[in-house]
Amino acid sequence: MKRILIVEPDKILGNVFLNYLSDNEFEAICSHDANDAIIKVDQFKPDLILLELRLIGNSGVELLREIRSYTDLNNIKIIILSMIKVNELSPNWERIKDDFDISTFLYKPETKLVDLLNNINRTLLENVTS
Repeated sequence: MKRILIVEPDKILGNVFLNYLSDNEFEAICSHDANDAIIKVDQFKPDLILLELRLIGNSGVELLREIRSYTDLNNIKIIILSMIKVNELSPNWERIKDDFDISTFLYKPETKLVDLLNNINRTLLENVTS
């Protein structure tokens, strides 16, 4: 069973994602801030992180920087599911995507749960075939 760490500051939304992913045969846990997320990455050893960039305290980009600073965590796939539109990150998006090896960027208000699931499955499949 693949493991997913959901990093979502909104507890209600985090639980929606958690329940949906659990119902779809994933082992998932949720973290609501960057400090807790880094601890859970180390303890839970996820295959994939679903990350909101707008976090309380540290930003999602700071969390990405910390995760990618550990070579043993570089194999974790990352999908950004954020309230920030990708064009709000421009021109930095391509650099962020490349520097932190981001698999996919999804704009949360326009992403249906089934689309999220399809992106997760595709990303994890790429992990197996690459």
